[in-house]
Amino acid sequence: MRLMNEEYFDEQVLRRLDDVAIQNTARFQTNSAIARLPETTWLERRLKQVAVRAPYGVNLIDKERPYLLRVYLRPERPEVGGRRPYLHYFYRGDDDRAWHNHPWGDEAGEDVSTSLILTGGYVEERLVFDPHWDWRGPASAWIDYRVETKTFKPWSINRIARNDFHKVRLLDERRGCWTLFWSARRAAPSDGYDWGFKDIKSNYEPWGEHHRRKYGVWPKVKG
Repeated sequence: MRLMNEEYFDEQVLRRLDDVAIQNTARFQTNSAIARLPETTWLERRLKQVAVRAPYGVNLIDKERPYLLRVYLRPERPEVGGRRPYLHYFYRGDDDRAWHNHPWGDEAGEDVSTSLILTGGYVEERLVFDPHWDWRGPASAWIDYRVETKTFKPWSINRIARNDFHKVRLLDERRGCWTLFWSARRAAPSDGYDWGFKDIKSNYEPWGEHHRRKYGVWPKVKG
């Protein structure tokens, strides 16, 4: 049996220490992001209280530059076919070059997710299939989609189908935007291929590939 000394350290211990450091960093980033939630109005204060207590957990998307805080309102993670309600807080709008869809709903667009805007609001850009030749700019080309914009203010409802590709721009990034989101049935397991990004020329990239291209590793996914 080897004794631990300055020249030897168990690799499993190192991995556990690394995991603890990563978890502590993520927890600190999430807590810091929650502390920054707005408290200007009565509703914002109550929503922040829900996020602080969050008995079923929260998920901060893009912890280094917070994008979205997801507050789970049900305890279990839904399997394929399941639904789930969330509270969402947008710290900022989408900054990806391509529009994205979601892993909920059916291909026919009959089962859709619903988002009730609670505070702030956003402008949504959504791709609409409209094949045509785009003559604008020096590099004109055939494109498959045009972009429609729509403004969603507090107490308006946005319905999002499985094949809807969109991105949002906040009306006031200093204030952010709270929404109550009720997902449609999950269409596929979370494996990196269940949703992705598309541009006006129909180029598509699964979110797992996008993550690997951006960070150099395939994302950790849950079944």
